[in-house]
Amino acid sequence: MVRTPHRIAFVLIVTGVGASAAVWAEDPKPETAEGPSLHEPINFSAPREFPLLTGDWGGARRRLAEQGLTFDVVTIADVTKNLHGGLGTAGSTWRRLTEATFALDTKPLFGIEGGTFFANFQSADGANPSDKLIGDVQGIDGLDGVPGAPHQNRTQLAQLWYQQTAFDGLLRVKVGKVDANNEFDHSETAAEFLHQSTGSSATLFTLPTYPDPATSVNVFVKPLKELQIGFGLYDGSYAEGVRTGSTGPRTFFRSAEDLFLISEVDWSWTAGRNALPGRLGVGGWYSTNRFAKLDGGRATGTGAPYALLDQAVWRANPKDDKDGRGVGLFLMYGYADPAILLYDHNLGGGVAWTGPIEGRPDDVVGAGVQAVHFSHAYRARSEFEASYELFYRLQVTPWLAVKPDLQYIANPGGRGTPDAIALTVRLEVHF
Repeated sequence: MVRTPHRIAFVLIVTGVGASAAVWAEDPKPETAEGPSLHEPINFSAPREFPLLTGDWGGARRRLAEQGLTFDVVTIADVTKNLHGGLGTAGSTWRRLTEATFALDTKPLFGIEGGTFFANFQSADGANPSDKLIGDVQGIDGLDGVPGAPHQNRTQLAQLWYQQTAFDGLLRVKVGKVDANNEFDHSETAAEFLHQSTGSSATLFTLPTYPDPATSVNVFVKPLKELQIGFGLYDGSYAEGVRTGSTGPRTFFRSAEDLFLISEVDWSWTAGRNALPGRLGVGGWYSTNRFAKLDGGRATGTGAPYALLDQAVWRANPKDDKDGRGVGLFLMYGYADPAILLYDHNLGGGVAWTGPIEGRPDDVVGAGVQAVHFSHAYRARSEFEASYELFYRLQVTPWLAVKPDLQYIANPGGRGTPDAIALTVRLEVHF
């Protein structure tokens, strides 16, 4: 069982999240490039000071943007030191991810309204601190793959898709190699947190997301401004050990036993006199693969529901949509079959404040918690694993950010590993 202080702390934090202010939550942005970096290509045609390290390349980038092509190159480097407990405090780990992201609006060149071509190249290497230092099962850093997974270092064409909208936004279709977490179980409010379960619930353990997006067909219908209904059919062979992030469509529809299906209904609203935006997403997923059961034997197919909530609770300047300063919250929950996965419930939430210091509108400070409940068949010594996270993102220049992130991990792995305190420093550079 979890020791009493940890259980009390978890309840207090989640209760406080639900009752207090939290992250400035915007409407969902389905075009956002996911993975750990969560970046959209920058709009270079916007009338503002050029924001990147290498500038406008003599005007070349701006001219390309006028023809519909935008791109961004970013390198993220994380260094983690375990300060206490875990698997050991000797040494440290580092990880690096370099991404090149391209988006082409089809209207300027081809005259096709509502079309977008998108490509995302990734090169990643470094050791996973959850495996080397902490011993936790959720993963303390979204820059890594799932703890224990092989082949986390790779260079790949991670995403390559075409999207078409029609009927004034009523219908949107996205086909190609897609990171499913761009579209499903995605919280904009949680974007700056490092812990993996804030990116997507740990219970969606076969979701085709970084570092293994997959070939797919996605259809979204928006019958009302406030309502979106989405469905995705993905190559699910990642559950069989296929590195879908480094492969093309050859394993898609290889058989009916390696598919991943997911659907989500999103309802958005504005609340109060300041029209504070909020969103509730409720979804479910199903994988047709065969899975080993924790107590022996095999099961054919598994799936479960999930839900997430984003809600802005304060804005510094509600009359200016371009002013992102504010406070908001996110809450998320996921379930998984306890006969197959070592944890059956994931509950988490957090608060964040954009622009907490006068004169620094792009800085972000946040605090949150993510916990999983271990399945009975896993035979853990503790009932929960919980990670408490605190970070401050310092926007040094428009192209450089530094983020210290401190996490306290209670009962890592649930098998008696000492509680850990991990410090990660992230450096992010846009070229």
